[in-house]
Amino acid sequence: MMGPSQTANVVLFDLDNTLFVHYHSQRSGISAVQENNVYLAEEKRNHLIDTCNSALQDSYGKYLAKKITYEETDATKVRLFFARLGLPEPSLKEVGDSREIYKEAFRVNRRATPGAVETLVRLHENGYCLGIVTNGKMEDQADRNSSSHRPHFHLRRIWIL
Repeated sequence: MMGPSQTANVVLFDLDNTLFVHYHSQRSGISAVQENNVYLAEEKRNHLIDTCNSALQDSYGKYLAKKITYEETDATKVRLFFARLGLPEPSLKEVGDSREIYKEAFRVNRRATPGAVETLVRLHENGYCLGIVTNGKMEDQADRNSSSHRPHFHLRRIWIL
């Protein structure tokens, strides 16, 4: 433990598009949902991604405004996504199925940003404390961190802002 007069070299990172390629994972998730939903078959993939991003931002905005709980954000994202595509409101089962299909494809297709692993390893070897700055839930970010292909070490802390 450091005393009051000691300093530490710390580097803080965001995960999305800094340490891992969020767009690739998201595109994979949307593709999987599209393949499993006949209503989405004719939609352009980029339109689905844009609609997904819009639904994500709006559901997160509702969470920040304390209109919904964090646990409600996933269902809200799916409902907004369907509504913005002009589709009927999904049932609870359809919401759950869509989220599971998306999350599985997202996780399986997660990949580190080029050079991220080498940068983190080099910083760690040179004594830097590494951390993540996030506005998400700790367990969600820890899951992303553990699967970002960094076998040499783990980030020491996750700061939630």
